[in-house]
Amino acid sequence: MPSRKMEQFHQENSTWLRTLNYMEDENSYMKNRLSKVLDAYHSAELLEWAELHQNQMLQKEEAINLLKQDINAQEKRLVSEYLFDGQQLKDEIILAQDQIRGQMNYMEDDFFKMKKLFNEYLAQKILHNGE
Repeated sequence: MPSRKMEQFHQENSTWLRTLNYMEDENSYMKNRLSKVLDAYHSAELLEWAELHQNQMLQKEEAINLLKQDINAQEKRLVSEYLFDGQQLKDEIILAQDQIRGQMNYMEDDFFKMKKLFNEYLAQKILHNGE
């Protein structure tokens, strides 16, 4: 039976992967929304903002993929540790989990801040244009 710490790490990783999948879906939704807004509105300011925001979305996409790779690699390390049940987890596994936890905290904060600013900007611009 895996240790409590190992089980906690598995649960964290599973939760993080679901969160990252959600972020991917939201990122895709924002890209589609951005495309629709650009079809309807044609200001230089909006175009400049859209280009900047699209770059941010592409960067988030890349960061999400890298985090998924890190989490999957961590899961492989945990599975290999499971073969040696009863022994303490190696320090490098604990350190890797701590690093991923920090990266996820940053990613969640940064992503949801970007999403909030995206929605606020569009709401302000659309309301400003009288629609």
